[in-house]
Amino acid sequence: MAESKLENLTESVSRDILARAGISDEVADKLDRLYEEAPLLGGTVDQEISIQITNGHGSGGVDKTTAWVTITGYCEIKEPANGTWTIIAKDGGKTVFNRSGLKKGDKVDFSYKTDFKLHLKVEAIWSEGGDTTLKAFIHATY
Repeated sequence: MAESKLENLTESVSRDILARAGISDEVADKLDRLYEEAPLLGGTVDQEISIQITNGHGSGGVDKTTAWVTITGYCEIKEPANGTWTIIAKDGGKTVFNRSGLKKGDKVDFSYKTDFKLHLKVEAIWSEGGDTTLKAFIHATY
């Protein structure tokens, strides 16, 4: 019971401070949601990805709240063994990297400072022109 009263008091004081700063309940709720979505600073992501390639082209993307962090790391082509790749990664209209002639085992280094939100779109073009699955490994720190 005392914990509930303390939580209510804390919430009331917090809302009062925000109101005095001119921040509405709606905006405060949005800030709370953004805080829950935002990545913890100083993290590392190691992830395998797959992009379905049809007639030599494929794409994928992700939208994420990143809050102006700098992301550094590399992307390594794992499969297929034949052919070469052109990989283009863009955040909205900004190019993160654009590399051609990549083959299995090649690593693409990147360093990119995001905006508040990252709207990453990756396009992959395969020299063989057929259907396959591009498999890659991404290592990123922020």
